[in-house]
Amino acid sequence: MLPHAGLVGSENEQAIADVLRSFLPIRFGIEVNAIVIDRLGGTSRQADIVIYDANQPSFFRKVFPIEIVYAVIKVKTSMESSEAAQALENLRSVSRLEFRPALTNYWQTRTREEKIHHNPPACFIFAYRTS
Repeated sequence: MLPHAGLVGSENEQAIADVLRSFLPIRFGIEVNAIVIDRLGGTSRQADIVIYDANQPSFFRKVFPIEIVYAVIKVKTSMESSEAAQALENLRSVSRLEFRPALTNYWQTRTREEKIHHNPPACFIFAYRTS
């Protein structure tokens, strides 16, 4: 057992990310401890895991525009009701971001033909233990 709660949490986040990488196709990028931004300058709280469209350009390794994010996952080693409320608030910080992909007729056609992602991110909580 690791002596520091932060190390335990980081290892648990990395373990979930590794499992996801083994199942998801390579077009899904997976980053641990990142943030999501919108075009108006809004930022999310730190996200434990961000699943994003790896085929789209990303300018920073740990910062992702909301338009290319498929999902955000909050990972908890152990979760009680008070921690659940905090985890939900972290996910709400993503949901509050402005998601408005500019889909002109050209982009609507290209999005459909090339299967480009254009939905707001899904938000999940994964807990190893609950009480």
